Amino acid sequence: MTKKTSKLLSPILSVMLLLPSCKEEKPNTTDILFPAISLDNTKDIANTECDLSEIFTDCRIIPLETSEKSLIGGHQLKVVKSGTQYYVKSENDVVIFDKEGRFVNRLSHVGGGPGEYDSLFDFEVMPQHNEIWISSSKGIYRYDATTMNFNSLIPLSFFANAFKYVDEETILAMTPDENTYKVFSMAGEVTQSYYDKDTANSVDSPVDFLKIDNLIVNQLGTSNDVVCFDPATKEFSIRRLNDPSGNLETAEINREYMDKHGYFDFPDKVAADYIGISSFRKVGDTVLEVLRYPSQEWALAVSQGDNTKIFPYYPSEKSVITNNVTPPPTDPRLINTLIVGESSDSFLFLIYPDSDTDESNPHLLEVLKVSQPTPTK
Repeated sequence: MTKKTSKLLSPILSVMLLLPSCKEEKPNTTDILFPAISLDNTKDIANTECDLSEIFTDCRIIPLETSEKSLIGGHQLKVVKSGTQYYVKSENDVVIFDKEGRFVNRLSHVGGGPGEYDSLFDFEVMPQHNEIWISSSKGIYRYDATTMNFNSLIPLSFFANAFKYVDEETILAMTPDENTYKVFSMAGEVTQSYYDKDTANSVDSPVDFLKIDNLIVNQLGTSNDVVCFDPATKEFSIRRLNDPSGNLETAEINREYMDKHGYFDFPDKVAADYIGISSFRKVGDTVLEVLRYPSQEWALAVSQGDNTKIFPYYPSEKSVITNNVTPPPTDPRLINTLIVGESSDSFLFLIYPDSDTDESNPHLLEVLKVSQPTPTK
């Protein structure tokens, strides 16, 4: 695998961790996040070409400034849009850019002294506190979002590999413990635990918790099953992501295949037989899902209301999308990078340099409006 290919694929390749699942919990198949979406309906798969600009009808490319202070490194990137700024995880730092991609600031406090963290597991932008929160081995470090100075620590007795703020008494965490979803307060007190760990559905993804309508959700691996937390009732549940009637990977299938084929071989066996959902995002009434079909074929599902259209984009000989949005020769698998972005009003993608020796920062592709074209070419 070339360096460029590994950059494009790294956001969707799993690094198996002891993260959550639960064998005794069963999905609520009557309560589906996107009930109108069926991903196994072949009539929805486009077989004639269209331009990418017909799908991404309002978008812009944001070159992230490359300088000694702003350089981004690492493969497990995470990009958060908050207000008019973009916050990018870079190894153990958070680099901040303005709406034009100009460098604004860098949060970097790695060390062993007061107010310093030893590693960065996850981060969240907290405009309500004017802070940036960093999850590390000792807890959640709170930094002033303007000065980058250390404010305080929420001490935790566990590692929060990922976390999501709900309210002052309700912060979600994903941990490597036996009960791996936890709810804790601003004082670090655990008030609720959920879900036994299961290596068959453990995937390290840059963005682990997503807000979908009135729920906070986390996908189990690349399956059609999601763990949901309802902030109103403070309850967890397991639900389906889409209509389960298709040939979709499920958490149960992953467990069965791991038992049959072993820990190291089962992911390839599942991928050869089932459709996996690499990532999904919802903005307004539009849902985008990145699909992995058997034989490592990739497609973008665009759903609006009751309508879904599926656009194959990789390998190139099976692609129906002509990329006229980004400068050539951009790899079509930039669509895979949907997994790194978190934004309430847009879809975010990364455009990496085409040259393996180019150490420039990637560009952001921000998509503000999506349409469902009927391919006519």
